[in-house]
Amino acid sequence: MDKRRGKKSGGSSISKTLPNCKRRKKRRKPRSMTALCRKELKDRGWIAESVERKVPYTFISQDLFGFIDLLAMPTNGGVLLAIQATAGAAHSNRLAKCLAHPNLKLWLKTNNRFEVWSWSKRGLRGKRKLWTLRTTALELGRWGGMIKSREGEAD
Repeated sequence: MDKRRGKKSGGSSISKTLPNCKRRKKRRKPRSMTALCRKELKDRGWIAESVERKVPYTFISQDLFGFIDLLAMPTNGGVLLAIQATAGAAHSNRLAKCLAHPNLKLWLKTNNRFEVWSWSKRGLRGKRKLWTLRTTALELGRWGGMIKSREGEAD
């Protein structure tokens, strides 16, 4: 018995690696869309906070007023920006959900801004894929109807 390790001497040790074995790569944890939005807002000079809450013992999260995931405020003052964060494939679904919500019109009437931000990994074939942001801003129209004011992709 090996006195230093408290194991029997001889035989193969589990700690030894075999020369022909490949090590498995660790799977990366998926990124949270809210975390990506917070990082982007911080880079733009905004103060942002997540306002959705998790329901205990379930996988359900409730948005503020039913449609807001993040609230952002510019450091130099100004209007609040409400953001619905989502994955790239669900952008149009989230946009439709927000347009159908009655509280959105009230939010926009109080001179606040609202945008849907979606993140997807994009890149050329064979090249590294990077997280790309797509935004759609909603505003009140001249006669109180909702319009998409601008849609674009951030660099």
